[in-house]
Amino acid sequence: MYVVNSQSDTLCTFRCACGKNKGNKRYNGDYRTPEGIFQIASIENSKYWRYKGGVRNVYGPYFIRLKVPKWRGIGIHGTNAPKTIGTRCTKGCIRLRNKDVIQLVKHVEVGTKVHILSDYPRR
Repeated sequence: MYVVNSQSDTLCTFRCACGKNKGNKRYNGDYRTPEGIFQIASIENSKYWRYKGGVRNVYGPYFIRLKVPKWRGIGIHGTNAPKTIGTRCTKGCIRLRNKDVIQLVKHVEVGTKVHILSDYPRR
């Protein structure tokens, strides 16, 4: 993941995890990350959220919710499984190390554009 300013300068980079399956999201449960240009809808404190079955801290300290037409609950968030970073393992969200999502929220705000590209080449 690259954080880029309006002059196209790279401010920071982060390793991430994305949808288990390649390609653009087509239907609920397809384990794909939606591709396109979206905006940040909200930045939420997710420290105390619980996942199905009561598992705590699955989303790390922040959930950066994206406005993604047709899909709810897509965002960029931390994790309680840092070893998964760098893999394709999510249900569609973009997962960062907790320390990285803390750094990311310092650079973004509601309305910030997020470009999710297919198999973006490494720099």
